[in-house]
Amino acid sequence: MPYSEYRTIEDSDEAFWDGYWANFDKIPHWLQDHPALQQRGIHLGHMVKPHVLFRTDNPEPERSFVVKLIHSKSNEPNICRYLHRDPKAANYILPYEFIEDDKCFMISPFMHEVFDLVRQTWPWSKVLQCYDRCLRCLVHLHQRRVAHLDVAVDNVMFARKNQVLMGQQMFAGHPYFIDFEYSRQLPLGPGRQPRMELPPSIMPKPGDATHMDPYSWDVYCTWGLFLQINGMTSFDNNRVPPRIVSRYLDWIKGPDRCSCPAACHCRPSARRALHVLYLVRLVVHVAELGQKASTYLSQLWRGRQLLNR
Repeated sequence: MPYSEYRTIEDSDEAFWDGYWANFDKIPHWLQDHPALQQRGIHLGHMVKPHVLFRTDNPEPERSFVVKLIHSKSNEPNICRYLHRDPKAANYILPYEFIEDDKCFMISPFMHEVFDLVRQTWPWSKVLQCYDRCLRCLVHLHQRRVAHLDVAVDNVMFARKNQVLMGQQMFAGHPYFIDFEYSRQLPLGPGRQPRMELPPSIMPKPGDATHMDPYSWDVYCTWGLFLQINGMTSFDNNRVPPRIVSRYLDWIKGPDRCSCPAACHCRPSARRALHVLYLVRLVVHVAELGQKASTYLSQLWRGRQLLNR
């Protein structure tokens, strides 16, 4: 089925959602009183995303959950189950529990958005570490021939501290991809998968493209994610990244219009972007160490001059 015919879960006029709640401003009674939530002691406090996402108000992380309604045509349950067959998925994907009866929904632990993690005082080496961790999540998906297709700052959650949630170890500062509604498990891996129709996404399509290599599209969206992370930080150099970082971002962005007839080769794969990022991080780290050493020696020299007066 083409995505142009896909019925998105945000559409409040869809007959699929009729009867799901009595009042738009309230949590659906059928969901609040659902036996699966009652058995787990989950009481929903408010709506996060209209028609779709609800969360508890419990301040304790171990008792703080998110409940998401799942559209009948969503790929999310199958993609999540497939990814969690790999033990390494716990490093990149949140734990989920799917409840499927007359109405399907999923339960997952409440996590923090990138806005809660990024600090304005971060040096560029710390920002690039955040890049690295996000790219590792994407590489993990692509190694399993899964394209997320909606990588964005809204779909990347972070753990604030090391803790076990829903039986899974979470690591402080590590990103976890969410929202696999439009994700696809593909027959071919990166560099071999031809173009496909792109689904709706938070990130605008480059050049109003409708079809792209899905893996390349994920890399392009990750470029947009990195720009948003940059915008949350404040730097002494007027928010201008080092030249090597700017060049790197331009490289993973690639051209607005891809002329590749099949699989895209005009922007790097996620794995290659991760490997090159290692070198960028090394250069930036050395530059920051040099700057700190220069500042220290300058202060030491000024101190000696004052003592000699």
